[in-house]
This record gives sequence, C-alpha cells and structure tokens, in this order.
Amino acid sequence: MEKGEKPHTALARECREELGIDVVVGREIRPAEADDSWPGWTVTNGLLMRVFLAEIAGDDDDAGAASPEPQIREGHDEGRWLPFDERALDLPWIPANRPIAEELLRQVRDPRSAAEDAAREATAR
Repeated sequence: MEKGEKPHTALARECREELGIDVVVGREIRPAEADDSWPGWTVTNGLLMRVFLAEIAGDDDDAGAASPEPQIREGHDEGRWLPFDERALDLPWIPANRPIAEELLRQVRDPRSAAEDAAREATAR
C-alpha cells in the first residue's frame, strides 16, 4: 500500500496495474476467530497481507475502463481461471498462502459463516 492509501483502494489500484482489470472490492477474508484488532495474514519476514473478495467490473461503454479480462503482464509467468473448490487446495500454494486459500474455501462452502463474518466486519466500520 502506498502511504495514506486504504486497503480497498490499494487492491483496486494493484489489480488495474498488475492485471489490467477494474474491480469492485468486497469484504475482507479473515480467520473465523479473528477480532477487530487482527492485523492481517502473516506472510514472510513478519510482513502482513490483507485479503478481500473482489469482482471484475467491466463497463463496455467506458472508453477509459480497463479490460474485463485479466491480462498477463510483465513479471507474471501464468494466468488462468480455475474453479475454486476442494481441488484448489491441490495447487502448489506457497506455505503462507495455504491458510488463506483454506479459509476462503471454508467461507465459500458455508455461506452462513461468511454472512456472520460480513456482519462482524460491517459493525467494525
């Protein structure tokens, strides 16, 4: 994130810069036991990462809009769409990202817990 930038804004900017897409950023993905003081997912060297749901937002009438399909840009080896189900856990996740994928899959499979998480986040704002 850039200095003074909010997480939702940073994600939208990064998606446009790195993938050439505009997104509508949704709720944050947190472990079920996380409270309002939870700082983010621990990755490497003590760095933290925040994770949000997002949808591609394409407006064909907006000449300035980014592409509605992600573009493979410099610095990326591959890009592909995959179903996000139990098979996603068979992918070669880096160790820091595996718990994030597991939590996201849990929330996708159990909409009730996802709704509870969203309600908790809304009251925290």
